[in-house]
This record gives sequence, C-alpha cells and structure tokens, in this order.
Amino acid sequence: MQGGDIGAAVSPAVARNAPDRVVGVHINGSQTFTAPESVDDATLSALTDLEKDRLARVGEFMRTEYGYIAVQSTRPQTLAYGLTDSPVGQLAWMVDKFAAWTWPIDALPEDVLGADRVLDHVSLYWFTGTAGTSAYTGYATSAWGPAPEPSGVPTGFLQLAHDIGIRRFEEREHDVQRWTDVDRGGHFAAMEEPEILVEELRIFFRDCRHRRKQ
Repeated sequence: MQGGDIGAAVSPAVARNAPDRVVGVHINGSQTFTAPESVDDATLSALTDLEKDRLARVGEFMRTEYGYIAVQSTRPQTLAYGLTDSPVGQLAWMVDKFAAWTWPIDALPEDVLGADRVLDHVSLYWFTGTAGTSAYTGYATSAWGPAPEPSGVPTGFLQLAHDIGIRRFEEREHDVQRWTDVDRGGHFAAMEEPEILVEELRIFFRDCRHRRKQ
C-alpha cells in the first residue's frame, strides 16, 4: 500500500484490518499532527533542528491553514453546494492548497506543476460533480476516534521539504522500517518529485519482500 494526504491515513488502516495480506505500507508526508504545546520539554530538547522546524510548522499550520479541515470535518454538505455550483469557487478552493503546499513556497503552483496539470485536477472534480463527496472525507475521518494500535506491518516514510513528519512521533503508531528526508519538494510528491518517490517505493518494497521470505 502507498499513500499521501488522505492516503496516508487510508493505507495504514487497510494494513490494520488485514495485516497478513499487506506486505508493507509506504507514506509520503504524514497524518500525525502533534501540537507543539503538547510536547514536553524533555522530548523537545531531544528533537533535531529539522524536527523542531517541522514542529513549528505544524503549529503555524494549525493557526493559519486549519480552516479548510474544520469546515470539511463539520459542514461538508454546506461547502459542497458552493463547490458544485461555481467553477470559480471550485478553482479557488483547490488552487489555494496548490499555492500553499507546493515547493518552493513562494512559487506559483502553475510554475511548479504546470497550468494544464492544475486545471486537470480542478476539472476532474468539476465535471464529475465530486467536490462534495471529496469534502466528506474530512467528516468521515474525524469520527475515527483515538489513534489505533500499530498494525505491525513494516512502514516506510518519505518526507519532502514541505512535509512535517517526525519519526519518533510516527513510531507511536507505525512499525517504521525506513525513513527518508529530502530537502526539496512539496506536498504532492507524485507530481513534484516522481523520480524520488518511485525510487523510494522500489527500495522499500524490495526490502519488505526480502524480509517476508526470511
């Protein structure tokens, strides 16, 4: 299994439900949002400079970018009316995230991904009328409850420059067997750094197969 964004939550969930049928889980990015104020002094002092920067960016995200999650997690149907009624509304909702989450942060999303690719993604939701069902993913995941027990399935992580994953926090929920930090790339690994993602997948799942044969 491999996933990023909501797939970073779905892939481990599949492994927890069928651990004997999943050879490994690979995640780009993270679904673990640890509030900076919840980290005790001892843990904070043990963090690397990179981890401290990521923790600070989690706090900034919670302060300035969490609004869309709050809306999608509590009022997805209300939002759906606007997104399915207005192509400009749909475009603005998605391009806002492309602008905030591509890398480098000060680049326009069309300069990073290309205008055609940005419009392809927006059009996929617009012409199929699926903005509403997409918004419901936040509503559904908010009802999952407390963090589940680890599945025991080997898990690998790829963290690009935009990502905020911290290994010691991820190890609370995952059997982390591989962790790779890269100093470039944004949230959209498959579109921004496909070569890096593919190479990581090859290495990780090759190792998973070798471990299973032993």
